[in-house]
Amino acid sequence: MRDGSAKSDWQVRLLERDDEAAFIPLLGQHISDRCVRKHFDWLYRSNPHGNAVTWVAVTAEGRIVGCTSTFPRLLKFNGDEILGSKGGDAYVDPAFRRQGIAQALHHQGIADMKKLGISCNFGIAPVPANFRAFIRAGALSPGNFDNYRMPLDASWIARRLGTGWIGHVAKKVLNPLVRMYVERRGSRRKRFRERISVVDRFDDRVGELFDALSESFSICGKRDSAYLNWRFADHPFKQFTLIECSTRGVLSGYAVLDMNADRCKIVDFLCNTEDGSASFFLKCLIQFARERGKRSISLFLNPIGPYAKSFEAEGFMRAGEELPIMALTTGCPEQDEIFNKAENWYLTPGDEDST
Repeated sequence: MRDGSAKSDWQVRLLERDDEAAFIPLLGQHISDRCVRKHFDWLYRSNPHGNAVTWVAVTAEGRIVGCTSTFPRLLKFNGDEILGSKGGDAYVDPAFRRQGIAQALHHQGIADMKKLGISCNFGIAPVPANFRAFIRAGALSPGNFDNYRMPLDASWIARRLGTGWIGHVAKKVLNPLVRMYVERRGSRRKRFRERISVVDRFDDRVGELFDALSESFSICGKRDSAYLNWRFADHPFKQFTLIECSTRGVLSGYAVLDMNADRCKIVDFLCNTEDGSASFFLKCLIQFARERGKRSISLFLNPIGPYAKSFEAEGFMRAGEELPIMALTTGCPEQDEIFNKAENWYLTPGDEDST
């Protein structure tokens, strides 16, 4: 018997393998800026943490008119490994909107979480309407992530002063000073047996690094070479720069950078903080971005999480942009006590943005 309860002319149920040919065109209405088949094959069927789970609204004639999905994400939770997930690709055919389909899809997904073994559906700054719907459904909102940013030139000051001659003069005068400051903060001091390198792919050492560091995180997305290469090196639509930091020949950290605009965004970051490696690594990343003409380098980060002090010590400042954390759980009081404390979460944009 299929999942979901019958409606007047449609019902909600799980997507089945035989539905895929009919589902792809509907998904294509939602994903209009890229090849929908590549999107589906990569995001829905290649994730090493598991295949996507999709709910669809189907008319009495068998036409798929609405959908929502959740994408598995293994989490380290208080020393254990649990199955989490990220929601996405929610869409209803315009001809069938305002019939309660989106709400029915949302409710069915929540009802099926425990049955599917999902302990937590989480996200940083979900779509506002979805965020409100999850909160109404009992989701936790333990806190906010902040945008930590270091300016690498004076463009941001000039923009605040306007586009006239004052802004132009300020940019011309202040740029050398900002660059001098950044160069001193991000100076790559020569340290024996320490170096960074750009790589095409990650190997098994990243999993070993994560295993060694994960005890210091209460809640953190699992990081290993299979997941990271799928998420970043094999992304069909975006290019990322993968960087490793080695200390005495041993991997001590890695970063994933989005260098595709005039600003450098740190998409993922993991590093040992106890031996000075984080400080050295951040200095190298600052210089790496500056040498490539980027105007700033930034990362959304938990302000009371494990890396905030390291970023602040290297000159990163909060830019005033906050994104809420959302966690819809199965309602276990002991787990919810851990989920509901902001300081327990270590997430990066790489955990959040699966597309």
